[in-house]
Amino acid sequence: MSKLDWIRFWLHVPVGIICAGLMFFMPWHGAFLTVGFLAYEAMNDWRKKDSSYKDIFGFLFGFGGASILLLLRILILLQFRLLPH
Repeated sequence: MSKLDWIRFWLHVPVGIICAGLMFFMPWHGAFLTVGFLAYEAMNDWRKKDSSYKDIFGFLFGFGGASILLLLRILILLQFRLLPH
């Protein structure tokens, strides 16, 4: 990937992180923002042919990474609450 591709990748990682956070705390908002982002990227690629898959890859990297971290955080909190003291 070129330097511009990496910049595009990292610019879309925060969008994925925000969507993942919203999916855990406000699911309807997170789903709406995720679908809106993916629709925007699909329309952008359809009109401009600008290889939007690179943007979606950055989004999914942020979304997946944040989801894993949030799930681990929840599991750790549940473990401490469920174990007898």
